[in-house]
Amino acid sequence: MSHLLHVSRFQSKALQRKGAMPLMLEYGVPEETAPYLVSSSSSVMWISEPHPGPVVKAAVREVSLGDFFRECVDAVAAMGRQQEWGNVHLLTLEGLRAAIEHVSFYELEPLELLIPRAYPPQKVNKPGTPDLMPPDLRPLLEEVGLPFRPSAWVPANTVIVVPKDRAFVGVVWQVTPKKIAGVVHNAARGIAIASGGATGELAQRPSTSSSAG
Repeated sequence: MSHLLHVSRFQSKALQRKGAMPLMLEYGVPEETAPYLVSSSSSVMWISEPHPGPVVKAAVREVSLGDFFRECVDAVAAMGRQQEWGNVHLLTLEGLRAAIEHVSFYELEPLELLIPRAYPPQKVNKPGTPDLMPPDLRPLLEEVGLPFRPSAWVPANTVIVVPKDRAFVGVVWQVTPKKIAGVVHNAARGIAIASGGATGELAQRPSTSSSAG
């Protein structure tokens, strides 16, 4: 699976004690990249200002990496439209180029594209060989020429532009095989989204996340 954020295993001697499970993890953030998107007890939430340090706190919760990444993309798309960050565009050649230019403007290259997996698999070249690129996306991806990574968690009709080094975007800790905590510390700059063709389905989907200061 291709990741939206840098993935790291959380290692602590405290976890070796039976029943010792942290509820929150702290993460140092750059003050100039607010707001920050963090895992909450049930979804994700925005933090407009870090605590002294500066740090933000992310809740430890049981969720798969793919589902968490999808929640983050939904929240970033909704906030990007609301705040007019310029990081959400329609999935056209012009829109995809604008998304790429948005992340490139902040000098976060090299960049790569996260795309949905082709499903059901398209047979190419020889029987049994799956086409990892959805046929409708092929002309766009070939035109822009950036490397791409298919992943099952990426919504259909969506291309996500991110730095190749995901540490520029955020981090998710795997506290246990089933529990994670995550922080997107560069949401406005490090993630751009082209989606939905003529309707912009993902870009216009209402956000279910909450905000906190």
